[in-house]
Amino acid sequence: SLQTDGGLSVAKDAFIGGKVQHDFVGFAVKLSADQTAITAGTFTKVTYNTETHDPQSDYDGVTNHRYTPQVAGVYRFRHQMEIAGTTGLVDQGTAIPSIYLNGAVIGISRRQMIMSGTGQQSFATEVIVSMNGSTDYVEAFMFGSAASTVIVRESASSFNGEYLGAV
Repeated sequence: SLQTDGGLSVAKDAFIGGKVQHDFVGFAVKLSADQTAITAGTFTKVTYNTETHDPQSDYDGVTNHRYTPQVAGVYRFRHQMEIAGTTGLVDQGTAIPSIYLNGAVIGISRRQMIMSGTGQQSFATEVIVSMNGSTDYVEAFMFGSAASTVIVRESASSFNGEYLGAV
């Protein structure tokens, strides 16, 4: 069955390893406040620190800001962010939300900014990947080419993932 948790539809019951599991395997996190420490010209980890759904407690929102599932299989991950600028945004600059697996990029969505000075825009990327269920982890990053005053907005940014099935 499906239930809604913070805008994310999640399976209440899942079939894992031939058995019905009554908890959704996955997570959904958001920021507790705007993230302002974005360095221009480099990939910066988005430090999602508020869990809205994490029944297995596999997301570390305190130290590493990453998800390490303990169930092996195929997962779908989505990183959506809204960036905003107070000054200095460059029209046609680049913003790239990205997803990393074990410290290496596995998914990006490159977009050209169409604003100048101030404004905001939303970007997202999604990947499907196999996880080993013990040591593999995923993290959310962002890149801004002209980002000295760019912030990642708390109100419209999120990172989530869900178990799709066995490999």
